[in-house]
Amino acid sequence: MHTLCAQLSWSHYCLLIKLKNKEERLFYEDQTILNSWSTRELEKKIKSKEFKNKRDKHNKTVLLEYFSGPLTIFKEEYNWNFLQLDKEHNEKQLEEALLNNIPKILLEFGNGFSFIGKQQKLIISGQWHKVDLLFYHRFLKCIIVVELKTEKFKPEFVGQVNKYLTYFRENKLQHENDPIGLIICKEKDSEEVHYALGRLKEEIFVAKYRLYLPKEEDIKKRLR
Repeated sequence: MHTLCAQLSWSHYCLLIKLKNKEERLFYEDQTILNSWSTRELEKKIKSKEFKNKRDKHNKTVLLEYFSGPLTIFKEEYNWNFLQLDKEHNEKQLEEALLNNIPKILLEFGNGFSFIGKQQKLIISGQWHKVDLLFYHRFLKCIIVVELKTEKFKPEFVGQVNKYLTYFRENKLQHENDPIGLIICKEKDSEEVHYALGRLKEEIFVAKYRLYLPKEEDIKKRLR
């Protein structure tokens, strides 16, 4: 414990010294001084777990501010120029390249993503289905279903992913939130995506991937 404060009695410190967590101990010390808690009030606050309640509430607030829903988590475009694939690659080659670069993929996806596995098998109506990639997001507390497409976005991709989401939603763990789908295509048209998603805009997200950085001339054109 740091230097004793004259505003607290020895009885206060006898209670505080029993707290092993430094952060918790400092919290109660500061709150006792700010609120002029008696020894009895301090003891009551410790027993009611005031520190844990305030910390949990704070963490939820921080998460809500940092992640104002999935819209702030998923990007419009993912830069995968480190994959070193040919322009005429297929989905299998793309998936294998991603799996060989999981640390870089997680960095590109952003904070909170954890990789679960590839080609996750689901049995629906007696038939096997395979999900390209599965992730878990520790802040959203949900499964992220990722489907890879080495072609331009098509509306039928939404039906496929929505089927997988329904499966995971009905088979989720008690502490989990509803799953989210992410379709990553080689190209996409914003208007086509808008009408294809409809009311599913907060459940399924569509992005495109880039394997090569744009040329200097293209950057200048976009800036104009």
